[in-house]
Amino acid sequence: MPRTSFGSEESKRKLIAWTRSKLVAGTVVALLFTVAALVAWYVATHYHEQAKQPLSDSAPSAKPSVSIAPSLEPLSPETALTTAPFPTAVEPLTLSVGSSANSVAFSPDGKRIVTGSLDATAKVWDAQSGKELLTLSMGSSVNSVAFSPDGRRIVTGNAEAGSSDAAKVWDAQSGKELLTLRAASNVDSVAFSPDGRRIATGSYFYATAKVWDAQSGKELLRLEGHSHGVDSVAFSPDSRRIATGSADATVKVWDAETGKELLTLSMGSSVNSVAFSPDGRRIATGSVDAAKVWDAQRGEEVLTLKGHSSSVMSVAFSPDGTRIVTGSTDGTAKVWDFANTLSPSASPNDTGAQKLTRVYVKKYGVSALLPTDVFPDAKKLSNSDQSFLQGNSWTGQTTLTFSSAREPLAKVYAECATEHSPQAPSKTVHYKVLKPTWFVVSGDLGPEADASLGFYTKGVKKDNSVVIMHFQWREDDFPFSEETFTAMSRGFDGN
Repeated sequence: MPRTSFGSEESKRKLIAWTRSKLVAGTVVALLFTVAALVAWYVATHYHEQAKQPLSDSAPSAKPSVSIAPSLEPLSPETALTTAPFPTAVEPLTLSVGSSANSVAFSPDGKRIVTGSLDATAKVWDAQSGKELLTLSMGSSVNSVAFSPDGRRIVTGNAEAGSSDAAKVWDAQSGKELLTLRAASNVDSVAFSPDGRRIATGSYFYATAKVWDAQSGKELLRLEGHSHGVDSVAFSPDSRRIATGSADATVKVWDAETGKELLTLSMGSSVNSVAFSPDGRRIATGSVDAAKVWDAQRGEEVLTLKGHSSSVMSVAFSPDGTRIVTGSTDGTAKVWDFANTLSPSASPNDTGAQKLTRVYVKKYGVSALLPTDVFPDAKKLSNSDQSFLQGNSWTGQTTLTFSSAREPLAKVYAECATEHSPQAPSKTVHYKVLKPTWFVVSGDLGPEADASLGFYTKGVKKDNSVVIMHFQWREDDFPFSEETFTAMSRGFDGN
């Protein structure tokens, strides 16, 4: 093949000049695109910041603002947490309580609000209009209020030390006093059990918590073990455990039937608030130095929520368990989203942490968070009628199955929670919870201790059916963590 020639020296110079011109033009175009991108970013950021400014030029109120927004403080890998971009809260309603509002609670249906205040009253309000519906009069400052699970009763606790009627139960419609709980001390915290059968009260003055029969007012248990006052009490979703937060810098978890102490969580500073997650697997705590999330079974710290500049006075989980809201004396409330964050305290090399990917299950019209390193074919669920996945394990015993049943949720739950069924004679249930729109059951399937098959089943209501996700695994196939199960459960909600 003949060698290609560029011809004369003049041709070479022209070629070089042409090449340089193209390079310069390309560079200019790239710079123009970069400048345009920077301008667009600046405009978007400037507009976002301006949008958050008040429309009025008047001086701001002296009242501390409470904005429901995620922390902008970068979080370390040890406490990595996804903070979703929630908008600043809009104040649609102001309730004229009359004095310091010490405690507030929504009714279960969200239609009413009860407030407890310094003026020795609790008031019930229409949550839409803000109209005052009832006034419940106590002998001293009302420290804590709570609705019963059916919304028909309200329990109040007041601050009068040595009082023989520091806690009362009221009819939420008529305002009639139904019961007096003879606490013999001030009551700083109250809670109804989710089954509505019992009431827990906490006292700062006597450093005790008590459990009462919600119908008769009879004292059932006295929870003694804290060395300082009890500021917060909470029942687990299944009503079987009670958490108490104290000024002695600990949270204790008790058996709600026997009063036996099950766990002690050491905070490092006075505990202001405690709350169980909806699935009962986690406890959130608010204290003088931080808000934290704990494993409710082992008592191990799972997360530290860093962002507040002052004491965290209140913590609560969202009903679906995917968010936590914290309120602080720094004048803010923050919403934390950790539904898609798996094993936040684990290092990247921790074999117990699986990466989760959201996958749409076409056959049942639901989505789920699945460990795609375990189920590499998971995306096939979104483009076919496939409802079964085989894990890439050497035994083939790690599987995931989706199904549906046109039965009432409670009936499907009862069938899934049945132990030693003909289909699974070695089945043992370790955990189960039933809610109005979903249930979870987990335990063991295998008869041999060294080759046990674990299972995790969640069912959710969708239209007239119950869609079920059944996950089973062999323990020596994959070291699944509880964070994996929790994240998968939260990610499967029927939507």
